[in-house]
Amino acid sequence: MTTFNALRKSVARSGDLVAVQGVGGLGHLAIQFARHMGFRTAAIARGADKKDLSLSLGAHHYIDSQATDPAAALRHMGGASVIVATASNPATFGALLSGFGRGGN
Repeated sequence: MTTFNALRKSVARSGDLVAVQGVGGLGHLAIQFARHMGFRTAAIARGADKKDLSLSLGAHHYIDSQATDPAAALRHMGGASVIVATASNPATFGALLSGFGRGGN
């Protein structure tokens, strides 16, 4: 319910870019919910090993945060309306803030 309600109560509308940071227990659910709610979904994780899983769960895009700046990648895609942060390292959250699009939360 945590990730579902975060998406349901967000400002994002069908077709908007939604980023999911962290592809673990909550992240894999957020990816699936976002895809089924009609969002363009970008999964963000460290390393290439989560790419196939993320795409199989419904992510449209995968961003390897070790290989590229995830905020820059989100801006290149037009900016995220929502970033669902599910990773356990709070030091990574601040770096994503500039990846929001106009009016994102």
